Amino acid sequence: MLPSYRILLLFAFPYALSMLYRTLMGTLEPSLSAELGLDSLEVGYLASAYFLSFGLCQLPLGILLDRYGAKPVQVVLVILAALGAFLFAKAESLNALFLARLLVGIGVSACFMAGLKALKLCIPSHNLPLATGVFLSIGAFGALSAGTPANFVLNFAGWRDLNIGLAALTLLAALSIACFVPNKPFAQGEKKNLSRKEKKTSTETSPYAPTLLQDLARQIGETTRLFRDPRFFIPLPFAAVAQASVLGIHGLWLPAWVNQAWVNQAWVEQGLQKSTTLATQVVSIAAFGLLCGFCCMGLLASHLQKRHRTPLMTTPVVCALLFCLVQSLLLFPSTIPLLLLYAFLFGLFGAGITVAYAAYAANFAPRLTGRVNSSLNFCVFALSFFFQVAIGALNQLLQKQLLLAPAQALQYALSASILLQLLALCLSLLLWRRERRSVRHFSFGSSSSIK
Repeated sequence: MLPSYRILLLFAFPYALSMLYRTLMGTLEPSLSAELGLDSLEVGYLASAYFLSFGLCQLPLGILLDRYGAKPVQVVLVILAALGAFLFAKAESLNALFLARLLVGIGVSACFMAGLKALKLCIPSHNLPLATGVFLSIGAFGALSAGTPANFVLNFAGWRDLNIGLAALTLLAALSIACFVPNKPFAQGEKKNLSRKEKKTSTETSPYAPTLLQDLARQIGETTRLFRDPRFFIPLPFAAVAQASVLGIHGLWLPAWVNQAWVNQAWVEQGLQKSTTLATQVVSIAAFGLLCGFCCMGLLASHLQKRHRTPLMTTPVVCALLFCLVQSLLLFPSTIPLLLLYAFLFGLFGAGITVAYAAYAANFAPRLTGRVNSSLNFCVFALSFFFQVAIGALNQLLQKQLLLAPAQALQYALSASILLQLLALCLSLLLWRRERRSVRHFSFGSSSSIK
């Protein structure tokens, strides 16, 4: 069997590509708009296709991974992502681009969860937090490469050739897992990995194995019950909306804002050319902030909980407030160094919001963790789809109805998204306060588990 670090790298490679696909639209947007004549609503519609298909795949994904194992699911889906990237490069219309982007979202939907499942099978539990941090950090490098490196390639090759190259890399990632990851235990379902005693117990309690559709129907029913649990739905407005805003704004509307408000207007007279160089630098620096946040924020939250008994949910709540502040500062910076600083803080505090996953896990029994994470993922990516489409639609509406300049219209649209994030956070805090009065020992992200 391959050493565990090689398994980590083989599964981290497609995860990095998934982060690259997620963030790439901001870099491609000027080229796509120039060649195909897309407006801001159409760009938001196109970019959001990734989040729509990605989110819809989250519920059945856990069942597929448990039934068939991480290797076959990952290989098949990543091949679909390679096909989607190739079709994107060949597309000539908005609908063809949208369908190709949908296929990419389906193809990379398992990269994160399959990677975590593979790590759990080959890495000792005491090393798992470190391995998970390395895995997430490699993924952040994928997001980082969607900025300046992708723009460097774009200047030489164009967006079509860039996507053909990505399709080749994605296919290589799928073939690497197919050829070098062993079938045992990575291509086996959950029951095949059980001990003999556990298999006997499982057979005695359930002599008839449920079908895939029965498993899916059961999971949807359990997810519905989960949404009625106050420990799930009270933090949900802020946790889902805040994370969706990170995903929806970073990959598309942050570079679009820099392109419109900075490169094309305010700094032209100071010698900057009308190019996307500054915008892609902002994307890369924000991705570097995400990388630092993934490495540091989890450790900070654990330290605060152990030393000061601070609830885990406190860290993402504070990060969400600071994230709103940084977004506001990004809309009114005075110098380019400040813009780059705010971009780094955008990624840093955006990554801190993901500690909400750990807070959810702390409030539920281990057997429910996968279900909780997949349900939260579904909400996050569904709202990411909404964010990208809604910001584009509002931007277009303000330009046509109020005759605002593109930069001013996008500024108002992004301000509306900040207001929505603050309202979601206030809603969660109000729900928590009301529930805390009615339930004596209710906790908002403490270490107590719910059975």
